[in-house]
Amino acid sequence: MRRVVVAVITLVVLAGLGGCMKAPDTEAEGIIHITIQPTNAYPRSIVPKLIPANAEKVRIRIWHPSSGFNGVSTIALQPQGQTVDIAVPSNNGYFVDAVSYYNVTLPLALTGGRASGVNVTVDATTNVQITLRAWHVDVIGSDTVAPEAEYALDFVATDGGGLITRQTFDTATLRASTTSFQDPLTPLPPFAGAIGVAYDDRIPLTGTAPDVDVETTLYMAALVQFNQYWYDYALPNQAERPMFLELPNRHMEDTLHEITVVPVSGGIVVDISSE
Repeated sequence: MRRVVVAVITLVVLAGLGGCMKAPDTEAEGIIHITIQPTNAYPRSIVPKLIPANAEKVRIRIWHPSSGFNGVSTIALQPQGQTVDIAVPSNNGYFVDAVSYYNVTLPLALTGGRASGVNVTVDATTNVQITLRAWHVDVIGSDTVAPEAEYALDFVATDGGGLITRQTFDTATLRASTTSFQDPLTPLPPFAGAIGVAYDDRIPLTGTAPDVDVETTLYMAALVQFNQYWYDYALPNQAERPMFLELPNRHMEDTLHEITVVPVSGGIVVDISSE
C-alpha cells in the first residue's frame, strides 16, 4: 500500500471564490502537517495509468465554518509523496478534507476523507491523519417502470471518509442508457431531465423511461458535482478546476444501478365488422 504524505505549511489565500469567503481577521499562522492514508490499493484490470491504484492527484480543502476561511490546493501524486503550502491562520475548529481523483475528460473523484475539530496554534505544528475511503450509495426507488413513464430515484451516499451531502456536493444529473456503460472507458450517456440538488440526506433525481416493445434493462448512474468551495482556481486547465463523482462509482468497480422497463401486456381486443 502506497502512503502519500502531504505537509501543509505556509500562506496562500485563494482568490476567485465568487466573494463567498471572507479573509480571516488575524495574520498569525500555524502549521498543519497532514498524512493521507488510503484504505486499500485498488488493483485495476484496465489501462493502468487511467485508473491508478491511488489516483493521480489529491485535492485538499482546509476551511473554517465561522471565520469563512477556505483554502484549496491540488497535488500531483508521486510514489515518494510531496509537500504543498496552504494558508493556515491560527484558529480552532478547522475542517481538513481531502479527495483523491484522476482527470480524463472530467476530474473524477475516487476516495475522500475528513478530519474535523483541527486546532491551529501560532508557530506550532498540528498533526492530522486522514484516511481516504470510497463512497458507497444506496439507490431507493422502483425496480420497474412502464415505457415513457417518469420514475424517481433517491441516491443516498455514505462514507467517502465523511465527505457527503451539502458540505461537499452541489448538483447532480442522472445518466441512463439501455446499453451498459459499466466499462470506465465508456463515456457517460447524456443526461435528460431536470438537474437535481444534493440534500443533507439524499440526492433525488428523476427520468423518463424509453419507449420499448420488449422488457429492457435501463442502466444508470448519477454524476454529482462538488460545490464551488472545492474549485481550485490555481490550476491552469480550467476544465480541471471543478470536481465530480459518479454514484455508483464504476471507476472504483461499483456496479451501475439497474431498473427494468416493462411494456404493458394483456388487454381486450375488439373486432368490429359491418356484418
